[in-house]
Amino acid sequence: METRHVPSRWVLKTREGRGGRDYWDRFLHEGVIAIGWHGITVRPHVVSLKHLESSLEETYPGEDEKHGARTIKNFIQIAIGDRVLICQGYPPNQSRDVYIYGFATVTGTFYDDAASDWWMFKHAADIRPAERHTAKSLLVRTLGKSSMLQTLHEVQREGFEQLESQLRVSKE
Repeated sequence: METRHVPSRWVLKTREGRGGRDYWDRFLHEGVIAIGWHGITVRPHVVSLKHLESSLEETYPGEDEKHGARTIKNFIQIAIGDRVLICQGYPPNQSRDVYIYGFATVTGTFYDDAASDWWMFKHAADIRPAERHTAKSLLVRTLGKSSMLQTLHEVQREGFEQLESQLRVSKE
């Protein structure tokens, strides 16, 4: 019997590091979701987690290589049909609204775009812009995340769909 993939729900940021460059326009232009770490010298989808951690430690000294490696491996596992909220991150003590860029449906498997002049780890995606400020309290309530400072978060389907419905963003 064939096992059917139950699509996951994710939240992804478009900004590199803290206060770094924002790549939302590139997401839209290329029709992708993407993450960075373009300085590593290994192909993350073919090496072990430990090997990836070593490469990150060598390339980005002082950063949390274990977290970075887990993030990259999770991004690789995102599947066709998964849904992604693309937004700015927020710290737990933030009171101002959070900027929502849009929602995406993943349409392609992971690929390593080594020729890219920006982030190199990508998935093709159908992106629906939302481009609006939204109360942080709505994201906390629906997604169950008091903070979203990391690049990628997996979230519960029910909360994601409730948020999407409240923001009235078409999935079609």
